[in-house]
Amino acid sequence: MKKLLAPALLAAALSGCMPTKQALPEQIKDAPAARIFPIDAQGEPTGTITVTRDVGFVGSGCYMGVMVDGKMAAHLDPAERLSLVLAEGRHVLTATPVQGRGLCGVLQSEKTNNSRRRSTEINVRAGATQAYRLYSSAEEFPVIEPAF
Repeated sequence: MKKLLAPALLAAALSGCMPTKQALPEQIKDAPAARIFPIDAQGEPTGTITVTRDVGFVGSGCYMGVMVDGKMAAHLDPAERLSLVLAEGRHVLTATPVQGRGLCGVLQSEKTNNSRRRSTEINVRAGATQAYRLYSSAEEFPVIEPAF
């Protein structure tokens, strides 16, 4: 039985069936400044959003990008968090694959990465902090959604 279990687990892992999960609070660290990029100036009043990347096997060897209103805001590794102060009102958060590390830069073209982007519309509330999670789906498409 044990001889059958190991190959089955390996096949599941290689097929992308191993889900990611939200990182535990003690695992989370802030994204380094070198991978946080300037976005447009934000007017008053403002609210704060935090985007935390999940941990797990799927996509863990590649950075995942977070865009705000069409501008790249950060490249995140698993268990990294980005905090941004945004103007109150409507914004669009986009999760996107990022080229540049390991096989991520070799196997995916910019055109392919752009076609895999997934966006969600958010409404920032003045004085509030809203949390979002960033992860790769089993199909290896990036997803950004509210965190609970």
